[in-house]
Amino acid sequence: MLESRRRTAASTLTLALALALMAGAAAAGPGDFRHADGVGMLGAQREGLARIRAKSHERLELARRASSMGVPSESRELLDERFQDLLKEMDWIAQSTTYEGLTLLDLPGTATIQLAPGSSDCVDVHLVDVRGTTLGVDATDLLTLANARDAAIKEETAIDLLIWVEQQNCGEHALLGVDLGCPRADSYCDSTANSTGAPATIFGAGSLALSLEEPLLLYTQHCPPGRPGWFLMASGATQLPFGDGYLCLDRNVGPVVVVGSMQVVPPGGMAIGLISEEAFEGFPTLQPGSTRYFQFLFRDSGEMRSNATDGLRVTFGA
Repeated sequence: MLESRRRTAASTLTLALALALMAGAAAAGPGDFRHADGVGMLGAQREGLARIRAKSHERLELARRASSMGVPSESRELLDERFQDLLKEMDWIAQSTTYEGLTLLDLPGTATIQLAPGSSDCVDVHLVDVRGTTLGVDATDLLTLANARDAAIKEETAIDLLIWVEQQNCGEHALLGVDLGCPRADSYCDSTANSTGAPATIFGAGSLALSLEEPLLLYTQHCPPGRPGWFLMASGATQLPFGDGYLCLDRNVGPVVVVGSMQVVPPGGMAIGLISEEAFEGFPTLQPGSTRYFQFLFRDSGEMRSNATDGLRVTFGA
């Protein structure tokens, strides 16, 4: 039960932080860059993210050690000293990760990149802010047992967010023709306006690893509040009329599995689901590199009294 509460709290904070980064990333970009610059920019960003995540993992181990009963105050102070030094190192990496003078990890925004050498088409890649203040770990310490346990939860959440940003970076590498073989999540299929007046959408955040050391968080936007709904997972994709919208999961390829239990959409239209190991039991052949498809179906007040989000395509890693 304690583990469940911890994961729920962490995942909720992950969602809030991810949405904050997404909102910041919509800001105006600093200008246009050549394709080669974009590849170099994303490479520098990826290296910085990996270094920051390694230090965040080290902070998590310190917090877990300090979360044990009976740790003497002198030992706790030594653990906290290293804990705080690591945060300074993380922030220094974020502030010093640059490309051609452009900061990549401490300022949200977008940069417009040439899609391919010689191409007139462009795509936007994201600049992000992963300093301790944005990750939510700047005000944590290990000086008491309660503080250490709270710090561990927040550090796990920070790692979730860093993984999510790394996945975004990987997807943007692919946009520029660089295949890093990374796990990824992207939208597909259509959704139609429901009783909120907007189409419902589904997103993923957190880990795409089958080991599930970090949770995969599913969440929605623009679902009708107060209506029951279900997160579903399948091994095939389609787009067929369903209720007042579309079914994005192909039942002819394999089983369609309900992820979690029925839930009532809360105010704000944002349903949240966590992928657990039990969700994979209907897919015994699931391996790293496998792709699965997710969708949220819900009751509504339209003519057919049901609708759904678009689909989320997830390619898993190890």
